[in-house]
Amino acid sequence: MVDVHPERTEDVLPRGTVGLQVGLGHPTRAVVWFCDPSGADFGFEDDVDDQAEPITFDLGGTSTEYTADQTRVRPTTARHAALEFLRTGQRPTCLQWPRWPAPQTARCRFTAISPTSAPAVQ
Repeated sequence: MVDVHPERTEDVLPRGTVGLQVGLGHPTRAVVWFCDPSGADFGFEDDVDDQAEPITFDLGGTSTEYTADQTRVRPTTARHAALEFLRTGQRPTCLQWPRWPAPQTARCRFTAISPTSAPAVQ
């Protein structure tokens, strides 16, 4: 999992910060998690199966399992979402987003990807 943030200010982003986490590495599925002051969402694509086996990603050095309904994104779409977020600072429009509150302890650790180093979205 990599946290994507348009402007790196510190290693841990405080609650209420707008950010995006992307999990890549599986050949057909990925995770995209968006957070802003109003809550947090796992993005999804309607035509990606929500009955697949869970996938484990490294989240800050901890193996973290993500369920099928949290990994309903193709890797190509996850990359597109990250690039769109870097360009706009907004929730990516290439995914659908359910809504629920972010945990009170939500903090994002990230490996920075700067907008200037990101390639253009095709």
